Amino acid sequence: GAAMTQGDATLDGAVTSTSWDEALGAVRDLVYQNNAEGRVQWVSAAVTDVLGHAAGDLVGTDMRAIVHPDDQSTLDQLRQVTLSGGEAEPIPVRFRCIDGEWRELATRKLPLWSGGAVAGELVTLRDEQEIHAVRQAFLTVMACNEVLVRAGSEEELLEQTCRAVAESGGYAFAWYGIPLDDPEHRVEPVAVGG
Repeated sequence: GAAMTQGDATLDGAVTSTSWDEALGAVRDLVYQNNAEGRVQWVSAAVTDVLGHAAGDLVGTDMRAIVHPDDQSTLDQLRQVTLSGGEAEPIPVRFRCIDGEWRELATRKLPLWSGGAVAGELVTLRDEQEIHAVRQAFLTVMACNEVLVRAGSEEELLEQTCRAVAESGGYAFAWYGIPLDDPEHRVEPVAVGG
């Protein structure tokens, strides 16, 4: 039967949860282990942070149950590569969160060997949305720094900064305003971009 150990879930026959806990303690990626039949034997506690599911609810199941229907063939192809002993580059696959929303995760499967044969697979799921958000923020700061160096006037600086924030940050528009000294506490737009 299923047993809970240190926040992770495992099923008989899985690599011990304690060894995975030690190796993956600081990793934010979701990691799970399948047996040769494709059933989850162990899943990291990160499944709750990434998808909202409880780890124990997925042990003994086929993760395909929470994979987007359009991505199931991709997951099957990765499985065939793994069961033949190969490794593939991470591929984006959409997984259903507990709230019903879909989240795209870079999915990578590695074979787990036992007695010279593939006995299962270790699957890592990386949340690319967070990485994308950090990358966008970095590009926006770089674009604004470039504007700061090149702007010839305050008006040009404000307009080009708003445009850079909208274009680099992926926003529909950005604006800058100054507070008016009035009882309504209104703000007067000075520059708009996007």
